Amino acid sequence: MYVRGRLRLGGVICALLTSACFVDDGRDEVATADATTIGPVSTNMVLSDSSDANPTATTDTESSGSSSTDDPGTTAQPTDTDVTTTAEPTTQTTQTTQTTQTTDTTETTSTGPDPTTDDPTGPDTCQLPFADCNDNPMDGCETNIHTDTEHCGGCDSPCEGLCFEGSCITKKAAFITSETFPGALGGLAGADAICNELAGAAMLEGSYFAWLSSGDASPASRFTKHATPIVLTNGEILAFDWDDLTDGDLLSAITVDENAVAINAEPNCSGPNVWTNTTPNGGAITNVDCQGWTTSSSLFSGLRGQPTFSDERWTEGQCMPAGCNTMQHLYCFQQ
Repeated sequence: MYVRGRLRLGGVICALLTSACFVDDGRDEVATADATTIGPVSTNMVLSDSSDANPTATTDTESSGSSSTDDPGTTAQPTDTDVTTTAEPTTQTTQTTQTTQTTDTTETTSTGPDPTTDDPTGPDTCQLPFADCNDNPMDGCETNIHTDTEHCGGCDSPCEGLCFEGSCITKKAAFITSETFPGALGGLAGADAICNELAGAAMLEGSYFAWLSSGDASPASRFTKHATPIVLTNGEILAFDWDDLTDGDLLSAITVDENAVAINAEPNCSGPNVWTNTTPNGGAITNVDCQGWTTSSSLFSGLRGQPTFSDERWTEGQCMPAGCNTMQHLYCFQQ
């Protein structure tokens, strides 16, 4: 490709697209040159920025057959020359490495008892009042050492009395008789004998008095006023002591007999109830006592309690006095 324009070569001006050169000596003679002596000329111009914002042009002249050097005193002024400038964009790639921090949080759920307990039988496994007294992990903390008489206060600590809040204390038993009797009991002494006979047959220890009043004699005057718990034969606590027994409210109804079997009782006045003639505080009510508990005649009557209740009706029922010929239960208390 030829570049259109004129080039000054040491006083000789040549038309680059022709074979004619002109001698620049002030004359108009024409110097003829062979076109083959001056080949295609390529002009490359490189623009560069400068601090004074004036571009500097650098021209490289390349000849296929020969090369010429510009006159140092002469500045080449390109005329009618097409210059193509290509600006290559500079792409700056910023590589951002994102670091993701993964925190492995393991949630631990405790499925066992609180190990901070002060249980002396198994502080690392059980929480009071329970303990593992049979060393069997399958049933866990199976023993209540606050109430179990075989492990009272700790494993393998038997208690002959009542295990109450982990302490072994003396207890007194109470029950309702499994049998019923007419009003002819043989007096208070006869009634006490019935209680002891049934207790002995059931292998219960101690002596028993019947909860029964006649004349001036009553539980309040006859019973030993214990400061120890009174329990039923099935282990249920009836009252914590004498005062609790006579405050008008029991912790349990007395429906368990000497054999620790619940009787068939109904909360009404038609079924068998209990001979008592006694107030909630243990005193005698009246002389409605089957002639001092000596007769079975229907002409006389006796006052009764209702065993299905734990309030004051347990001893002073709301039923009418029953004929002395009817069959009723007795309450028996260990002394």
